[in-house]
Parts: sequence; structure tokens; C-alpha cells
Amino acid sequence: MAFAERINYILQSLFSIRMVKSSRPFKFRRDSMENEAILVDFIGIAGTGKTTLLNGLKFSKTIINGSKYKNIHLSPFSLVDNSPAYQQLLAAALNEIANANSPVHQKFADLNALVLRLNTDGLLRKYHKKVVFVFDEGIIEGYWNVFDKLIERDSDFFQEFSKNRAIVFCDAPLEIIVDRFIKRESTKPPHAPWYQGETERELLNYYKEMQEAIRNFVAKAQNFLPILTIQTTNNFSDNIKIIQNFIEGLPKN
Repeated sequence: MAFAERINYILQSLFSIRMVKSSRPFKFRRDSMENEAILVDFIGIAGTGKTTLLNGLKFSKTIINGSKYKNIHLSPFSLVDNSPAYQQLLAAALNEIANANSPVHQKFADLNALVLRLNTDGLLRKYHKKVVFVFDEGIIEGYWNVFDKLIERDSDFFQEFSKNRAIVFCDAPLEIIVDRFIKRESTKPPHAPWYQGETERELLNYYKEMQEAIRNFVAKAQNFLPILTIQTTNNFSDNIKIIQNFIEGLPKN
């Protein structure tokens, strides 16, 4: 089934809507990626301190906090229909949403988040040159599990999609992550839809699976794009210096 038909099938099954009317064979134009913006994703399971580290960076005209661009709105049809790369990513992500064990209202929320991240990612890469955007809620952070499957299924796609991208992988001991998560959830509405007051042991087991999965993804992805691993429990100032040097040292086309 072609990308557009697959996307429409999933959307109709979930929401009785259609988004894409046509598709093109998947093919990247290498020359179109020259001088494009570099997108750096901070990734890591919730509670590792991604946002805290990102906010500690020094931004400039060439290194920009991408978080303020995360709610770019554009017709999803125009973005998806004109980009075979995003068609393939969208199709894979929609499969994840469709098969998730979550209520319909959560699927709507997940679909909206997906479209916003795709719009932001595509527009910043298309219209900005020779700058670095840094995200704590970027496309790879949001769908690393989808990319993990795409690496196995279509490594050529991931190799091309990874051009002008980099990852800062934030890691920390499980006990600290769970403690941070519980403290955060106790002071505001639930940050994670699945969290319903599980015991600390249940959270540890959940996070252990997540941590192993994201570490496996990082191990695969490092063959395709620059990745910096940061232990967030190390000295904060030292971590900021290491991350800043990593971002400033990324090759600019």
C-alpha cells in the first residue's frame, strides 16, 4: 500500500478523516540538504533533566532555542503531500498511534502533537540556513521508538533523514529519574497520560524497560549521526560546557 493510501487508511480507521491525496516514490535530493539548518534533539526518558540542561545553554543568532518554535501551525496536507520523507515518517508514527493502548481522546492528542512536530521540523529545515536549532521536544525525542523500527526496516531512509541532525542523549540512574518524576507529578496535573499513581516499584520496572529501549536506539543511531551522551547527575556546569562545545563543533554546511 502506497504511503498516502496507508496514511489515509489509518486516519479513516481512527478519526474518519483523510489527510493526503497522492504520494511520490521515496527519494531524497542530496543537494537540497546543503546549507540547511542543523537540528539537535535532546532525548531521554522523562525526568532525566533534558529541559533543565537545554535552558542552561548560551543561545545566539546561530544557535537557537527551538522550543519557542514548537507550536508552528500549517496545513498538514501541504507539508506531508510535498515531502516523501515526512510521508514515510508520518505513516510509521500513525501506525504507532493506531496500535497504542490508549483512549480515543489520547489518540487525537497524539495525532495533533505529531502534526505540530512534523510542521516545525520541516519548516525550520526548509527556511533557515546555517543555524542550529536545539530542541527538548523535537521529532526524534518524540518518536525515537518509531525511528528505532525504521532503522531496522529501512536504514537508507534513516541515513538520509539524519543528515544535518544530532542528538544529545540525557541519561541518569533509574532511582533518581523515578524520584524526580514522582515529585513532579505530585505538584501538577499528570505529565504522562499512562501515570495513574503506580507504585515506585512499578515505575522502576516501567522506566527500566524504557531506559533499555532508548539506550538500544542510541547505540544503533550513533552509526548515522553525531550523538553526545550526558550523565545528568554529573556537575551541571561541566555538562553545560560539554554540550555547548558539542553543538558549536557540529559541521556547518
